[in-house]
Amino acid sequence: GIADGRGAWFQSSGPVDTRVWDASGRLLLGASPGRRRPAELATLLGGRRVRRVTCSAGEGIRLSDAVTVAWLTACRRWLRRYAGLGVAALVARPARLSLTPTHADMEFELSSVNLAVRRAGLDLDPGWLAWFGRVVSFHYRNA
Repeated sequence: GIADGRGAWFQSSGPVDTRVWDASGRLLLGASPGRRRPAELATLLGGRRVRRVTCSAGEGIRLSDAVTVAWLTACRRWLRRYAGLGVAALVARPARLSLTPTHADMEFELSSVNLAVRRAGLDLDPGWLAWFGRVVSFHYRNA
């Protein structure tokens, strides 16, 4: 639901890799080394028409940077579409952060609860996050 579904998707092939973009040309959907699109992308494409282009918005950008921009673009689109929020409204909220070697606890004042964040379930405790190496918890307290 975050890829622009209107029109064809785009494939750009450079000297190092091949990249597939959504119809807007701003969201990287997949990449592979070499000049040919791998069979694994067929599932993602689902029979959608793909136009080959010689350049795109992300042409010339290192793949790691293109993936980072794609994640941010996907997060922005998801937040707007499903939660009615921008990234800043989600992350720029006053809180107290407590970090230990095993835990990350964020404490918010109950009076500053953002209902859009609550409705979208974006403040549910994820618990242990192996990639972060900590248990993450959200707490709400009366001032």
